[in-house]
Amino acid sequence: MKTRVLLVSVMCLTVIPVSAMATEPFRPPPAKEGYSYPECYCTNRGKRVEVGSYTCLRIGDRQIWAFCDMSLNNPVLRHVQEGCPTAWLPGLTAPSKSLIR
Repeated sequence: MKTRVLLVSVMCLTVIPVSAMATEPFRPPPAKEGYSYPECYCTNRGKRVEVGSYTCLRIGDRQIWAFCDMSLNNPVLRHVQEGCPTAWLPGLTAPSKSLIR
């Protein structure tokens, strides 16, 4: 009985694809000679956002930190967190919401 349980658990572990454990963004293989991949990118308010980079989306009065990624051969902006990271110098106060555009 112990042999069957061990065998089933080993089989379950080997079924997980290696790509599911990868932490790097997807990079396509080199294009064949004479062919090229189309340029894929996201847009945020008319500005180009490269695949694999982050951007701050503003939707009404909300700010969303998003990641430009590929899904089914289409570029998509994936929600990462509410609010966007900001950096302020010590001693300075953050601008009021009315100044952030």
